[in-house]
Amino acid sequence: AGGGCGMSHATERLAAIRDAVSGLAGADLAGAGRRLLDVMGYRSPKTLDTPAAPAQFLAALGMDAARFETGRWRAVHFLFQLTGDELPALSRGGDPATGEAFQRGAIDSFVFLAIDLDDGGWSRRQLVAIVRALNRGFAMPVIVLFRHDGQATLT
Repeated sequence: AGGGCGMSHATERLAAIRDAVSGLAGADLAGAGRRLLDVMGYRSPKTLDTPAAPAQFLAALGMDAARFETGRWRAVHFLFQLTGDELPALSRGGDPATGEAFQRGAIDSFVFLAIDLDDGGWSRRQLVAIVRALNRGFAMPVIVLFRHDGQATLT
């Protein structure tokens, strides 16, 4: 009888994910993105207060906006950074808790961004190119939630 319980939990989880995904269509991409990642089990207080305007966002992080087609970006949001504090698997053990600030040099971590793109049509290759270019500006891997053409892509 225990199996049925697990199924209902999985169904609930799926419903929560579906609900969070539908939220991505709303105005608040950053909030909806955090909610979706939260439902998937990723959450962290470590964030960075960055401007949503793409060129200013990149400048704030010391990146050259000219290397990106920011004219086609509507907005970019720093969702959060996941470190060993939030995901013990990332910790090499013995690392002190790093609190709630963005850890710029923490290579054993991930940064989650959300980028709102125009609806001009985007290929998988173009999205991957954006992620690659962003990765050059961070010490750790960057995972991007793109919203474009009425869909969302996690890359």
